[in-house]
Amino acid sequence: MAAGEVSRPLPRRAAGGHRAQARGPRGGAGRARWPRADEGRRPHVGPGGESQGSAQARGRACPRTPRAGRAAQEHCTEAGIVTSAARVLELDDRRLLLNHLDEVLWPDVGVTKGDLIDYYLDVAEHVLPFVANRPASLLRAPDPITGECVYQKTAPPGLPTWITTRRIRSEHAALGYSDYVLITERAALAYFVNLGYISIHPWSCTVDTLDRPDLLLFDLDPTEIAFREVRNAALLVRDLLNNFRIRAWVKTSGGRGLHVMVPLTPQYSFAQVRGAAEVITRLARSREPSLFTLDMRRARRRGKILIDVHRNHRGATLVSPWAVREYAAATVSTPLEWGELERPVYPEDFTLATIRERLARANDPLASFLGEPQSLTPLLESGRSRRARPMA
Repeated sequence: MAAGEVSRPLPRRAAGGHRAQARGPRGGAGRARWPRADEGRRPHVGPGGESQGSAQARGRACPRTPRAGRAAQEHCTEAGIVTSAARVLELDDRRLLLNHLDEVLWPDVGVTKGDLIDYYLDVAEHVLPFVANRPASLLRAPDPITGECVYQKTAPPGLPTWITTRRIRSEHAALGYSDYVLITERAALAYFVNLGYISIHPWSCTVDTLDRPDLLLFDLDPTEIAFREVRNAALLVRDLLNNFRIRAWVKTSGGRGLHVMVPLTPQYSFAQVRGAAEVITRLARSREPSLFTLDMRRARRRGKILIDVHRNHRGATLVSPWAVREYAAATVSTPLEWGELERPVYPEDFTLATIRERLARANDPLASFLGEPQSLTPLLESGRSRRARPMA
């Protein structure tokens, strides 16, 4: 295990499933292009993944129509990726060597590495605003995704010079400084997926205000309880926040839970933001004591939902919207409209195979999220007044 990595056990794979068809409307600006076969000799590609010297694709260019003229061992996707052993991808003035594109990562649904890269290029315009200016951890999965996944918390060694990193001090002086990845462009998305990372987990602050988060996060983590109860829990958190004139947004975690999120003006400390989250958590538990628990130990949470407010610590992360998760069905952490939680909806409804169709027929619920920062002052004042009350 490399430095900066943390082990994470993988949930048991589900049986069955259908084969993913990783196609759909283009989400990102522009189109990735494969160099033509007559552009010269094959380029030398350096260890950083960016080619050097004159360039040519290894093989023919991808046809306009994904299925037209496809060879038995080739798969041409909307983003221009050919899923054979290796190809050079030209993207936004970068040149990347992508390899093992036909390897199946999610065997239950037949999703390949090429499918995953293609997906992230398609949804890059939705993903990048949530990760581009934030330190991030990366989740690396085995091939196929049937074993233990690993979090890469700091920047992996040997990155090409065009990948953006930022040196950040630790909260603990003895630990000094570490370099963190900032994924600022589509080529960086493709680069890290090609290395085996499947999802991005950004901090709740930007590099411009490392000690002042601009997100308030509630991670609703259920244990052996029906998902309808998780939906109801998220609606309750929304209503409690609304009592303080705070608007919240919601997305699936991609697993069993939901994430409730609030954009903030970056004026509060992590302790203040966490304190605000704790006020809402206590109010929720007082409303529904049989539904919520404060116990972090999973063995003692059976039939209850933990509202995890510890995502509001400096350096803590939350999976980005539209990220593909490590679970068997290749589920996606999907932003939802609140009205969707008022009817039967389940995490497995949102997978790499279905998400493009959703984006094609509906607006991104988080489209305005980052442009609507809010104040926590009323909530913090309520928390202070509650602490000042004498105990009964």
